[in-house]
Amino acid sequence: MRLGVEKTCANLASFNYNIFPIAVRFKPVADLSVNPSIACVGAPIDFNNNSCENSNNPSYLWTINGQTFTTENVPDYVFNTPGTYNVTLAVTNTCGTDVAAGTVLNTPPATAAATPSATQLCAPDTVTFTNQSTNAVGYNWMVMPSTGWTFTNGTSSNSPTPAILFTVAE
Repeated sequence: MRLGVEKTCANLASFNYNIFPIAVRFKPVADLSVNPSIACVGAPIDFNNNSCENSNNPSYLWTINGQTFTTENVPDYVFNTPGTYNVTLAVTNTCGTDVAAGTVLNTPPATAAATPSATQLCAPDTVTFTNQSTNAVGYNWMVMPSTGWTFTNGTSSNSPTPAILFTVAE
């Protein structure tokens, strides 16, 4: 900012000015990202500070799973139990504080389990499986040996509950 003054006396004029440095700041805008936001138990989660601090000396307060961190960025974090976890980042400067929040869904590992409709049969015959797997997002059924059978009833190796026709006895 600049202030200028002038004065004229008779036919003599004087000018003077003064410059005032003024820094206009604003309250910070907190922002964070979580990657991945859905993860398996034990997988590292990356938290990133994407805030606009608008200050030379901002302060940070991360709260993750009851723990606090006062650094601009936090190291990868591992959740060891399934659940939904809230994460907050508070950014403070001389004009105020803003808070950003994120969520992590930590899922348990998948467990394979199924019950066959029969464990002994005479070829040709079909076995259907009742899938009792937990936390699965995909399936991959494999039968050994690789010959003498086929998926039936529109099922495949990726079906949650396949039907398999055995055509040759082992």
